[in-house]
Amino acid sequence: MTARIPSVAAGNKRGAEAEARVRRILKVAQRMFVEHGFHHTSLDDILARSGGSKATLRKYFGNKAGVLAAVLAAHAEAQVVDARLAVTTHDPESALAAFGKVLMSFYVQADALIMYRSVIAEGYRHPVVAKGLYLGGHARIVAGLASMLREWREQGHVQSPDPDTDAEIFLNMLRSGAHERGLLGLQKEFSPDAIRKHVAAVVRIFWRGIRSN
Repeated sequence: MTARIPSVAAGNKRGAEAEARVRRILKVAQRMFVEHGFHHTSLDDILARSGGSKATLRKYFGNKAGVLAAVLAAHAEAQVVDARLAVTTHDPESALAAFGKVLMSFYVQADALIMYRSVIAEGYRHPVVAKGLYLGGHARIVAGLASMLREWREQGHVQSPDPDTDAEIFLNMLRSGAHERGLLGLQKEFSPDAIRKHVAAVVRIFWRGIRSN
């Protein structure tokens, strides 16, 4: 379940206020999930900080698991936007590196790792949380990269018969190693230089597999 943020028509004050309430709930919920964990955060806790009512929260999110799913979806969407904005070159290999650097920096953020752990812990009992991460989060990032691969294929730069699968492979390669160590708590800090080297290695291997000869 993803956040159903109300569409706001021009001059629609009530719609604008509803959207502001939803975004405030998401912002507060994300911070509380990070600070206290999913289990130890209640809907009452979220509303005490964000304001609003349980009726509003349940209308847009359903329950606490729906709030977490919406937080993950919104976070992932923001990363796709940031990653696309980081691509300022028409050279696909360099563009992959820029896109990957933004995502890798996100994958190893302390807050992001805490959210991932919450999903792993709660996803089996609350499928909406797992779907929120996979469909609202991971799938959106895959779609963002896949659209770039399609553009490059049309321009003759790459051979990618299935851009969605290739994009998912790239992201799985990106998360291997550092992200896994972070999830397990085996590594606490990730320097910009270490992130750059990891992304460069992934891009080098991936690019060899899809570039046009």
